[in-house]
Amino acid sequence: MRQLNNVLTAAPDATLEVVCHGPGINFLVTDKTIVHDKIKQLKARGVTFAACENTLKEKNISKDKIIPEAGFVPSAIVEIITKQEEGWSYIKSGF
Repeated sequence: MRQLNNVLTAAPDATLEVVCHGPGINFLVTDKTIVHDKIKQLKARGVTFAACENTLKEKNISKDKIIPEAGFVPSAIVEIITKQEEGWSYIKSGF
């Protein structure tokens, strides 16, 4: 969360997307996340959050268990590859 805020402080017009998959999915699970308030604040600053549907299926987590501030992508890896092909940079964080 600190790194996201640091980027937005240094580059307020930056476009950021956080794609959660694997063990990182708990970041977006309503009853497991410990950063929901921070996600709300970052969402208000334009940061996009997305949960990987493949991970949800693998871990048997229904979409209604994901915080409302997050969207969904079919495959986190495909989302990351597609964004890189569009010129985005990938920064791995967390787990």
